[in-house]
Amino acid sequence: MTGLFQRNSVWQVKYYQNGKPRYRSLGTKSRDIAEKKLKHIEADLERGILIERSRTSIAAFLSQYSEHLKAKKRLSPRSLRTDISRLRHFFSFIEKEYPSVRTLEGITSAIISEFLSFKVSKEKVKAKTANHYRQAIHTMFNYAIKHVGFTADDFRFPNPAAVVEKYPEAHPVISYLEPEQIREQLDILERLPQNPAHGGNAHICGPAP
Repeated sequence: MTGLFQRNSVWQVKYYQNGKPRYRSLGTKSRDIAEKKLKHIEADLERGILIERSRTSIAAFLSQYSEHLKAKKRLSPRSLRTDISRLRHFFSFIEKEYPSVRTLEGITSAIISEFLSFKVSKEKVKAKTANHYRQAIHTMFNYAIKHVGFTADDFRFPNPAAVVEKYPEAHPVISYLEPEQIREQLDILERLPQNPAHGGNAHICGPAP
């Protein structure tokens, strides 16, 4: 027997496993999404493959993870500050939008996607920056899986950040001088006094092949 209910606008599910009541946050404010997730849980319960979820306190984990980051010798002080800042932004968003989420297991792919969308649409960060946020979250969950026994709701996707698609990044446009522009630059160089120590005029690139 299963049932849905809301806590702080976030949908939760109550179900029974081995005769004991269990509660799980579905990490969404949408009833449609919650009902789809409920069907997956009911199917997994029927097949006996629903994994009992770990419960990792966000506060305790962040304390441990921040010490881990500080101990990483390959991280420069600047990179360390950047990684910690990105995670601070992420968990501040969760605290504001999903106050009932107190464990890592309550953080879903949908919440991560919503956070990145907020950064891009509201704060106008570039796609490359949004992908850096995603990578920081992905790396954090990898650590949680390996070192604190984190178990995601969906056993098919152990790392919830892995399901979140990257934002397409714009590639820089390379422009070349036209032949006339090259001739103008050469004329300017010809009029400049030469430096004997450097063997004459400087070299410049020609047009694209």
